[in-house]
Amino acid sequence: MLRRCLPLRQNRIVNPHRVLGVEPGTPFEEVRTRFHFLTQKYHPDKPDGDEAKFREINAAYRVLRSQYRKSKESADNAAFGSKQTPRNSKEFWEERNSTIRAEQERVRRKQQEERENVDRQNASKRKGRMGEMMAVFDGYEILLSLLTVVIVLLYSIERYYTVNHLLVAKNNRVKRMDEGLPPPMPMEVDEATKDLFRDAPQRRELAADTQRIKQESFHRRATQRKFEDFREYIFVMDPDGVANRKVSTMRFSYQYLNEKEIPKKCPITLEINSDEKEQSYDAIEPKLLDKIAKTQWASPDVGYASTLVAKGLSRIPANSTTPMKWTFIEYTDFEKGKKDAKPMCIAAIHNNRFEDVGMCQRVIITGKPDLKPELYQKRQEDLKSGKISKKSLVSGGYLTVKELSTPLKDMKL
Repeated sequence: MLRRCLPLRQNRIVNPHRVLGVEPGTPFEEVRTRFHFLTQKYHPDKPDGDEAKFREINAAYRVLRSQYRKSKESADNAAFGSKQTPRNSKEFWEERNSTIRAEQERVRRKQQEERENVDRQNASKRKGRMGEMMAVFDGYEILLSLLTVVIVLLYSIERYYTVNHLLVAKNNRVKRMDEGLPPPMPMEVDEATKDLFRDAPQRRELAADTQRIKQESFHRRATQRKFEDFREYIFVMDPDGVANRKVSTMRFSYQYLNEKEIPKKCPITLEINSDEKEQSYDAIEPKLLDKIAKTQWASPDVGYASTLVAKGLSRIPANSTTPMKWTFIEYTDFEKGKKDAKPMCIAAIHNNRFEDVGMCQRVIITGKPDLKPELYQKRQEDLKSGKISKKSLVSGGYLTVKELSTPLKDMKL
């Protein structure tokens, strides 16, 4: 291959400009571009290549390149003057390099002298103990240490007052929620006030006052923004059943759950996206409540208890659906006892914000059919009248969760 690419002797090239197809006086950059084009076109390894033409093009280009280098060297020598022009290229570059090195050395010495002068001036300004200390440690270490200490102290003080303020606010809130405390009475009561309370109040008036106090307490608590947990929420929203209901929360990775069986086990399945306001849980909450209310559940207490949990998910920050991939509302029926009772899935809420990662949250509420006598009685009447049949009643399925004590790395995912 190298033998084929060897150029022809220069005496065989009649006109190198004609071989390359350029005019005399054409800039060398255009000559080089033309050469590259022709060599690619007539290369012997290509199907349409011409070996003789390829050699002729290489020889012509070498002639023009040699002429260009000689003309450039002559121009450089002329620029330095005829008297100081080196006799050959080697002498020229040696002289040029020595001149450049001498100039660089002069600049380096000048910069070194300037730095030494600046250091002497700075050293003369440092006086006294503080100046000596700052000179030893360059000032930066001490300043950085003092600044760090100040920041830590300010942060600690701020955290102390913040936590103390939150604790005081919580204690006051718990104290205000306590009922049954007598109002403060004056030490001396006038006769007119005594006459009002001489006779014992009637039973009907006492019942009316008790009902009024209960309604006011419920309204005051139910209109609070947020609740700390489901225990406080059930105490406010369902005071009659708070002694018989229990709400438990369980969180685990979605990998402990078989996602394919969720639509089969949960009668209600909804999709949300916590990153989109129009698709958040607050936006689909009315739809979820409507589906729970319209479904004929096997136990009449299921609809009531599931509605409580569905509303609580938006009012209890600790049980929010935003950081969860799956949120399950489940109900455990204690009608036949607590021993064999299992939680049944009522609704499943899938957060599309998470794809291959995420956590699951199970909110399980317990109950009995007779906790709400009015609902239980209405269900019995509907069954007797034939308005609904037992076949149409819906009961959720039991979600199978893998053993949570097993590490994920030991599971066959």
